[in-house]
Amino acid sequence: MDGISYSHGLNDQFHQLRPIPCKDLAPTQISQCKSTTVGQAAILYSGLYLVALGTGGIKATLPALGADQFDAKNPKEATQLSSFFNWFLFSLTIGSIFGVTLINWIGPNHGWGGSFDSWTTQQLLQKPHPQDPGTYAQ
Repeated sequence: MDGISYSHGLNDQFHQLRPIPCKDLAPTQISQCKSTTVGQAAILYSGLYLVALGTGGIKATLPALGADQFDAKNPKEATQLSSFFNWFLFSLTIGSIFGVTLINWIGPNHGWGGSFDSWTTQQLLQKPHPQDPGTYAQ
């Protein structure tokens, strides 16, 4: 998701990357609108492709990496494994709700720049922090 956040942030900051809007035109005059440039389309599609790559990678690998931290043969850890999946999916759902409500509310009400800034800040706060190496299974 970082990729789309950054590419849309670029669109917000650099007006030449945005297509020229066709406001207040009658439906018969839509053909008079300027089309997007190659650079504008490249920024849009690169952001969308980065989202697809990032989402595909995280959704496929993260549950397996988390489950690998538990020993299914140990009764205590087997219980913790099911709890891990419950909390993992709960966190994904809450994050999705947050993303499609609050972040999208900020854009129209406080400007898209604020929306992308809040999204980028949230992404930076989620970056992994150095942990004690003994915390994870080897």
